[in-house]
Amino acid sequence: MLVDFVLGSLLLKERSTEKLSIILEIKKKMTFLRKHLRYDEYIGYKAFTKKLTLRANLSEKR
Repeated sequence: MLVDFVLGSLLLKERSTEKLSIILEIKKKMTFLRKHLRYDEYIGYKAFTKKLTLRANLSEKR
C-alpha cells in the first residue's frame, strides 16, 4: 500500500530515534486498523491515509 511505502521511506531517511518511534507507532496503528475495519470504515480509512500521504509528500518537497 502507498502509505506503507511512504512510512517505510521515512524510516530509511530518518536518523532521530524520537521520530523513528513515532513513525513506527503510526505504522503499527495503520496495520491494526487495516486488519480490523469493516468495509464502510475502510473507505474512511482510505481517505485518511490519502491525506497522510499527501502531507508526507508536501513535507518532503519543502
